[in-house]
Amino acid sequence: AHVCAGGPERLAGVWGPERRAAAQAAFRATGVGYAEDTWSKVQARLDSFGEGWVTADRGACEGHRSGELSGALYDRAVACLDAGRRELGALAQALAAADAAAVEKAVKAAERLPRPERCVDREALLAAVRPPDDPDTAAAVDAIRDQIALIRADILLSRTQRCDELPALGERAGPLEYRPLLAELAAVRGACAEVRGDYAGAAALLRGAFAQALAAGDDASALEVSLRLAHILAFRLSSFAEANTWLDLADALVERAGGREDLRARVLIGRSGLALTEGKPSESLGFTDQALAILERSGGPPTTEVAIVLNNRAAALIRLGDRGSVTADFERALAIYRETLGREHPDTGLLLTNVGNIRAFSGDLAGAEAIQREALALK
Repeated sequence: AHVCAGGPERLAGVWGPERRAAAQAAFRATGVGYAEDTWSKVQARLDSFGEGWVTADRGACEGHRSGELSGALYDRAVACLDAGRRELGALAQALAAADAAAVEKAVKAAERLPRPERCVDREALLAAVRPPDDPDTAAAVDAIRDQIALIRADILLSRTQRCDELPALGERAGPLEYRPLLAELAAVRGACAEVRGDYAGAAALLRGAFAQALAAGDDASALEVSLRLAHILAFRLSSFAEANTWLDLADALVERAGGREDLRARVLIGRSGLALTEGKPSESLGFTDQALAILERSGGPPTTEVAIVLNNRAAALIRLGDRGSVTADFERALAIYRETLGREHPDTGLLLTNVGNIRAFSGDLAGAEAIQREALALK
């Protein structure tokens, strides 16, 4: 028990009282009206992630000592846990330098942290990529991944200055000849290009990242890349046929991962948005309903993803002329945004506008006026 109890100390190095205090001070210093409320929600999510990480860390250690996890699987579990701790630390560091834009995006960034319980899931570990065998190579890979994590965290908060570090990281990574790392670098290059508005360049880089990930046997990274590519092609480049192809590939990767429902939901959400953009609301509605059913079965606290799916379903219903169910979807999405993002968050204001519009369409003018006044107060 003593041997496996070191998780809290390891976690404290990236998410402890000093990091919390620094991030909270940065939020307050922005002067954003909803910063304090947002910080409380972000801190709760990061604390929850930390608790899950400590539990998974102990579970992996005890599983190895009891013989349930072989040495090879334990190595993968440790690599998975290290990756989660790295992402948490990078996000905490980015939040400690928060500006107004970072405050707006902080909750959704916190939601993107990987799930620690995957690090003790035997099937997930069997499918994971082996870490480098050579200790020196492993240390060099980890050092580069530390920098990649900082870049990813900044991108989630709409900052791209660290993207300029990528050429130097590529020079360091090349001689290591560790394919999963090369795939990660290609993917983050694509993410940088996307945030900077170079969508064609982002698509080209992500196609290369997909090939690298597949060659490395890194299905998890290949899936992430295919979903991102489909989004860019559908919503930025209007290349609907190619977007559908990438969603087909994503579906195949989900099947290869055992049909995990959380992954399936993400593909369905992508298909729903694509169908709606293509002007196919009936198809969109079918995909949306399937995704929503999966998300509701998963349990846990509400997330902005559920609200987005509800908003998309309402949009499809409006295009089909069925306004009867729209109000309930918008109202439920609004309740989720108020809980996850806060009543004063700009995204809550946008959803308030949708609710106000649909109330007006349904004849509830007094209710519409009250909602729109609330939304106007947030502008």
